[in-house]
Amino acid sequence: MGTPAQELGIRVPESLAQNTQSAEIIAALLSVRSTPPDVALRIESKKDSLLRALSTKLPAWEDRGWIETPNAGSLQALVAALRTRTAETRIAVVTASVEVEEAHSIARTGAAKQNTDHINLQIPEHLQLRGAKLSTLTQALAYRGIEALKEKVNRKTTDENVLSTQQAVKTLFKKTPTEKLIWKSIRNKDISRQVRNFMWKTLHGAHRVGKFWTHIPDMGDRVNCQHCGVVETMEHILIECSRPGQKEIWALAESRGVGHTQHGPPYSLEGLWGQR
Repeated sequence: MGTPAQELGIRVPESLAQNTQSAEIIAALLSVRSTPPDVALRIESKKDSLLRALSTKLPAWEDRGWIETPNAGSLQALVAALRTRTAETRIAVVTASVEVEEAHSIARTGAAKQNTDHINLQIPEHLQLRGAKLSTLTQALAYRGIEALKEKVNRKTTDENVLSTQQAVKTLFKKTPTEKLIWKSIRNKDISRQVRNFMWKTLHGAHRVGKFWTHIPDMGDRVNCQHCGVVETMEHILIECSRPGQKEIWALAESRGVGHTQHGPPYSLEGLWGQR
């Protein structure tokens, strides 16, 4: 696809759709990003879905503000990357070629990797197109767009927490768990339902603490920890807060084999989750 083959041997993160179209968009994105903008690029595929997405369907998707567009985040990143190019870019639909078969082989190798790869979908500010055209916006579409935006914000928090958990486990045990394993571990029936629910809400950032209260009238005093004066988070409440009783509680937890590390209490909430 116009880039060194080994660079495309990736495993799409579980936060993105796990299908051929999603993988094809990511492969094209990496190809564009790894090719100098002033060098001609030819992207080949056996299917015409990518070609149609970037030609006939793109104007309508942008007019709708990408609301309810499949693989919207990946496609927006790809479109932004393409618009930075100055040389010719061609997308060709081919029946078969040596390069395409090699790409399929490399894709299968990437899909078999134990851990997923991190794909940066951030778009430079000057390339971001925000909102939908009023002429295409209905009340129902606007409502669905608002709901999708809320979900996107929540998903960002979840992704950040999962990534932090993976990094903490790697530091503690020299191994990186997959996203799937992390979610499976907090559903372990050996853990009480209340604790499982608590861990699930924490990974999703769903607890009503700290910044949750920022935009709620007359609740601004709940944003910061009353004892320490910093923005309250679950990690601060459980680990960082200097309020009396913190050390005693962790001593009791350690006596029951919970949260023990060679440095005492876990250095992060994610590190504690990673031990479950």
